[in-house]
Amino acid sequence: MKQQEIKTTFMLPEEIHKRLKKRAIDEGRPVKEIVLEAIELYLANRALSKPTQKDGREIVKLMKEHVEGAGPEDFLEYDFYDIEG
Repeated sequence: MKQQEIKTTFMLPEEIHKRLKKRAIDEGRPVKEIVLEAIELYLANRALSKPTQKDGREIVKLMKEHVEGAGPEDFLEYDFYDIEG
């Protein structure tokens, strides 16, 4: 049975995006495949170590950080809501 996929959108720094695209071309692989592999590796490594309070603070910091071109309307697509509003 094919696993269900969820569409998501996020902003990347331009330099990271360029490096990601170059890596995909060099390896002859889709960008999506490389991103999924990176996320899977990250999650596997995180599962081995216990999250700390610092990890939680970093996530909140990233969530609150302003990203040019992003706004509360971006949450509507996924039925998220503004926790501060």
